[in-house]
Order: sequence, then C-alpha cells, then structure tokens
Amino acid sequence: MSRYLLLLLSLHSGLLLAAMDPTLPPQARALVAETAQAESAGLVLQAILRGPGGAWAVIDGQRLRSGQTAGELQVLGINSRSVDVQYRGQRQRLTLSQPLLVPRR
Repeated sequence: MSRYLLLLLSLHSGLLLAAMDPTLPPQARALVAETAQAESAGLVLQAILRGPGGAWAVIDGQRLRSGQTAGELQVLGINSRSVDVQYRGQRQRLTLSQPLLVPRR
C-alpha cells in the first residue's frame, strides 16, 4: 500500500514540477498543468477516432462525440490531439501522449 501511495505521489509531483519548469514556454506549462489537473480528476483520454461520420473521443472507455454527455462529463470539442471537456463544473483539456495512428502524407 505504501509503495503504491509513494508512486502515485511521485508521479503527481513530477507533473506539477514540469508545470513549474521555467525553461518551458508558457503555453507548454499551461498544457502540462491542465493535463495534470485532468488526470488527477480521473479522466483519461484513450483515443481520438475520425471517420466519415465525424470525430469521436474515447474517454475512460466511453465513446463520445462533441456535445454529448455521460454523467458529469460533457465533451465540448475534439481537436487533433486533445479534447476539451467540462467535468464536475470545470473546463479541462485532455491530451493524448502520442498519436496512435499517424496519417501518411
């Protein structure tokens, strides 16, 4: 139990330290802080899917379109690598760490 708690605290403090890193541009610091806040709330963006019918976000195993709600979660917008949501009255941006599929050019 104590190992798990220590790991969780170290991961969370690492994200907070990255958000305060003075060498990062202000936009990057803000993005790291938003991501840390969203992850601490328990939301995880697992995928962004695009097709002829539009874009879908997979958040905590739920497939949602822009404007749809699931409980206290509402998807406000789906971008190329992030999703804007409102969760428990707070606006947050969830981001993908790496693209799952890279389109060929």
